[in-house]
Amino acid sequence: MSSHSTPSGPGPAWRRRALAIGLGVVLVPLLFELGLRVGSLFVERARAASGAAFVLCQGDSNTYGLNLAASEAYPSALEALLRERGVADAEVVNRGVPGKASWILANELEHDLQTYAPRVVVVLVGVNDRNQLRPDDELARLLEGSRFVRMVRRTLSNVSETAYAAERPSDDPARPPTTPAIALRFGRPDDALVDRWTREELRRIVERVRASGATPFLMTYFDVLPSMHSANAAAEDVARETGAKLVDLRAAFAPAFDQVGRDALEFDDAHLRAVGNRILARVLFNALVEEHLIDAAPIEDVLEPLGSIDLRLPRVTPWRDGDAVRGVEIRFQPGLRAQLLLSRQPGATALRFDGTVRRVAPKQAMGRLPLRTDDVLDASLRAAAEFTRTLDDGGEGRIALPPDAEAVTSLWASIVFVDDEKGLVAVSNALRLR
Repeated sequence: MSSHSTPSGPGPAWRRRALAIGLGVVLVPLLFELGLRVGSLFVERARAASGAAFVLCQGDSNTYGLNLAASEAYPSALEALLRERGVADAEVVNRGVPGKASWILANELEHDLQTYAPRVVVVLVGVNDRNQLRPDDELARLLEGSRFVRMVRRTLSNVSETAYAAERPSDDPARPPTTPAIALRFGRPDDALVDRWTREELRRIVERVRASGATPFLMTYFDVLPSMHSANAAAEDVARETGAKLVDLRAAFAPAFDQVGRDALEFDDAHLRAVGNRILARVLFNALVEEHLIDAAPIEDVLEPLGSIDLRLPRVTPWRDGDAVRGVEIRFQPGLRAQLLLSRQPGATALRFDGTVRRVAPKQAMGRLPLRTDDVLDASLRAAAEFTRTLDDGGEGRIALPPDAEAVTSLWASIVFVDDEKGLVAVSNALRLR
């Protein structure tokens, strides 16, 4: 009687199947990575087909031109200025990407320097460093360089954030519903650590630009928002340490904001409108002249584009008497009632879908004078004669600050515009008075 032995382990077919699965797990991401890099190579080569760029603009949504057509972003406006004034080889490349952090810019810079061979590299970055936290170990840095990993992470992040938003809805635009989930899961490093990271990356950027033979320009952000303040301090410090050219947009835009107000120059999300990008381009043009990188006369009036502003936008500016601020000057549609709201901090106002006004501020404190540290005037439409003016036939008016406000050292203002028949018309952005 013959006996047949039973195989003691998996057969060749099973091993081949396991091997195929293992190879697939390894090869599929590699093939995706290769495809993404090859596709990117063709795109970049097409962009660079015209030859070496004169200026490479790197940064976040403020360079990209959020809310604008590509032709309205400051890199395009700068290229138009250069060509208009006879600068040869005036190509300007826009490599801004919304949400880009300084460490992401530093990682991709070498590729851009090789692809475009620019003479000048302009950098405006840092405001997103608290949202796009830097990986702090070698494996994470290696994976971050993979386009496939970034694509998968972005996809999963979008799915998870959408699910979280559906589960925990919020009507507060100042605090997106995904923020608590991200904070709880990953934690938040303290501000000092992130500020140190920003400085480290800016130094790395300056070193790489100089090593390529190009000239680095560091720019500050144009506004005084808290997130911009820390990024500006980092840019100023690194420019001073390294000798890189600093283009101080905050100082350049201060008189523009005083003349026409923030609403005329910025969208509600604090990104520059087209006219603001044209001013930025003129400031940068003059910086190129100062550094003898172009042979041209400087632009005498960098704020000339302000003359093209549509006056249907509200203008709210400080009403000054010498160095003292007496109140606010307003220019908008004739006949509207303008109500002044005061605060010690830049609490924002926003509109509900039903047309009423609500506040987005740290605390729901009603405003009284003298104001407490956290006090913000409630943006209800309460009539208060001392805070309200009807704009004249020219659409102009002034509202004086009450005497009790003289002792307040940090003071912000916002204006609510009301039509007696149509109701609420507009709410201005917060304006810093002192």
